[in-house]
Amino acid sequence: MINGLTAQFSAMQQVQVRQEVDIAVAKKALDNERSKGDMLVQMISDSAIGKSPISAEPHKGTMIDVRG
Repeated sequence: MINGLTAQFSAMQQVQVRQEVDIAVAKKALDNERSKGDMLVQMISDSAIGKSPISAEPHKGTMIDVRG
């Protein structure tokens, strides 16, 4: 009886630890995605007000050759 209770308690603790780890990983992933989003918003904002770096060759990248 005691061994069964001990095993059950141990299993419950393992589940709890696993849940805590999963939550911590999810929080890290969320923080990472928020950071990416913030950087993207900053890039868009900078380009809208002309802060984007000027290319040494401004004519490059303005036309697309779709014929091959």
